[in-house]
Amino acid sequence: MKKNLFALMMAVMAIMAFSLTSCSSGADAKVNEFVKQLNSDTFKEQAVASKVFTDTDAKVEGNDLILTFKTIPGLSFKGADQSVLDTQKAAMIAQFKTALGTDKIFREGFEGMKEKGMTFVMKFEDTQGESVAINITPAEVLD
Repeated sequence: MKKNLFALMMAVMAIMAFSLTSCSSGADAKVNEFVKQLNSDTFKEQAVASKVFTDTDAKVEGNDLILTFKTIPGLSFKGADQSVLDTQKAAMIAQFKTALGTDKIFREGFEGMKEKGMTFVMKFEDTQGESVAINITPAEVLD
């Protein structure tokens, strides 16, 4: 289980690391552009190319920007130990901080979420509809 979760998180970090370019202003525009890029064909193709996911979807729900990764059949993290999720969260935050300097939309997306008091939710859903989520506040990435 820990090995599968680690592989999943490494795939997520690799997908999130790709470079994006764009201009936006205002918190709403920044968040909307980030969601648009997360829903782009390019991002989805990179997620599927990892061979760990079958699809992705990003949307704003209330104060959350939810990025859902649908896992391949047979891969589930329903029973993942919280300490494993916490370790992966720390690794993702470190990777995200590295990406801030090279990925304008990524940085501005987190800035916009911080301005709006939002949370970035990375949700991993299996084929049975079971899911686990890792919540990351923009302050954890930007500060």
